[in-house]
Amino acid sequence: MRRVIRRHKGERGSVLIELAMVVLPLMLIVMGMVEIGGAWKDKSSAVQASRQGARVITSASIATQDYADREALRAVLAGVPQGTSGAAQVQIRKVIIFDLSVGMAGCENDGESSPKDITSLPAAPKNTNAGCNVYLAGNAGTGEPSLDLAEINAATWDGSGSAWDSAFRARNRNNSINNATEVGVYVEMYRPWITGFFPGDGTLVSGFTVMRIEPPGI
Repeated sequence: MRRVIRRHKGERGSVLIELAMVVLPLMLIVMGMVEIGGAWKDKSSAVQASRQGARVITSASIATQDYADREALRAVLAGVPQGTSGAAQVQIRKVIIFDLSVGMAGCENDGESSPKDITSLPAAPKNTNAGCNVYLAGNAGTGEPSLDLAEINAATWDGSGSAWDSAFRARNRNNSINNATEVGVYVEMYRPWITGFFPGDGTLVSGFTVMRIEPPGI
């Protein structure tokens, strides 16, 4: 009888070990799927938001108006889901509106620390390179964790030296048929990890869209 009892105890121990060998990898797979799936969803949101912003800022009725960037930023915000995304509070870190002939490479690191800390919210500078307006989460110095409508509405939009859009003035963009300016809109968001599966605190997701300004009367 004692041998039978001991054998059963030994079997229970081996079952627990086998269960752990199966459950732990499954848990890791599930956590990875949660994080990757959420990041992929937010990546799609960033691309969609940039597309909405580009569509607005290149429309014939808005493209060369002083408030063009303001309307594009409003469209970007409208394209980003508000609140949490898969239990993660996604933050818009920056939006860059740039002249394609200049490119985005010269302005994408404006306001970033060196080395880049993706968990921080860049605040300044915002318009040091001609051809690209860089809108950062801390532009207004309010400490808000993300670009918001209140900041955008309160800003000055006239392309002057103190305005957010002074590096790439809307009134200087070309809307002629043969030489229309190609405008890019880049959206970058920070997504914190929610499971602790991946190292670090989170990741950046981004997307951009480039469109040519529509000539008037078309």
